[in-house]
Amino acid sequence: MAYALAEAERNIRKKLGKGVLSKHYENLLAIEPIIQPLPVISDNLEKRLEEVIDKKDIPIIVGSILSCANILINLDKKHILGNRKLLKLQLPFSIMTPGDFLKSFLKA
Repeated sequence: MAYALAEAERNIRKKLGKGVLSKHYENLLAIEPIIQPLPVISDNLEKRLEEVIDKKDIPIIVGSILSCANILINLDKKHILGNRKLLKLQLPFSIMTPGDFLKSFLKA
């Protein structure tokens, strides 16, 4: 999703620098992702989700649901990975760090 890619780019640039950002772009070109527009979220759903998660992360969660994702790979320990309310929602996908994903992938 375009929103998630923009957020990833912003965080990589800020926290890891231009060299890692270049590698990120190379990886994206290699996997050829299907980029979806920002999902339309009803006011009612947005208000309900705001009780559970930070407003800027709502499109990430809704986009993951709408795309029928199996796994959301994320590094946001404060708002997503460590959010007990979010994890109790029984979402239709798992939420993992990149490291946890790679461990599970290599075991399979």
